[in-house]
Amino acid sequence: MLEEIYRKLGAEDNILEIRPLEEPDEIPADEKNDDFISAFEHAKVSDVGYLVKLEALERDEV
Repeated sequence: MLEEIYRKLGAEDNILEIRPLEEPDEIPADEKNDDFISAFEHAKVSDVGYLVKLEALERDEV
């Protein structure tokens, strides 16, 4: 089966289109509680990986 998929994707006239998922219409209930909000706010100012990537994104926008 994998060989068939590879063959079909490898054909010149085939295109693999990857589309992002749509954002949900509502915020999930578990993301509305105080514990989640507090942890999320804390993570936004203390998660080194997040802060490094955010800084890189901000540099790229300039």
